[in-house]
Amino acid sequence: MKLRILIFILSGLCTLALGTAGIFLPILPTVPLYLLTLVLFANSSDRLHAWYIQTKLYKKYLLPYLQAGGLTKRAKIHLILFVTAQILIALFLVRDSIIGLLICAAVYMGFLLSMLLAVKTVFLPSKREEKKDE
Repeated sequence: MKLRILIFILSGLCTLALGTAGIFLPILPTVPLYLLTLVLFANSSDRLHAWYIQTKLYKKYLLPYLQAGGLTKRAKIHLILFVTAQILIALFLVRDSIIGLLICAAVYMGFLLSMLLAVKTVFLPSKREEKKDE
């Protein structure tokens, strides 16, 4: 196996693991890491690439984003609520540390700014509208 391919595979596995951790940790961006995983697997192994695009993680987190070019308002609200709950837990755990509180605040503000300014809000037709068109 060529060294280049091995590096791409190992890097893809690392970004996949970090992206999956990002589902639970607000400091790690899930979608960009999954996008990088997709690129790394596509450049290393057809078999890994085919496996990855069949996973639930890809279909749930990446495919809708790629198809629509952003997140729906509802998805953004759910994500913001989930991350807010995680940050509140983190704030409780570091409540005695000024540095910890500042880091949590910075991470949360960065997350909110990215959701509001960088991630496009898309409007998908509702199921009722799709049925009307048929």
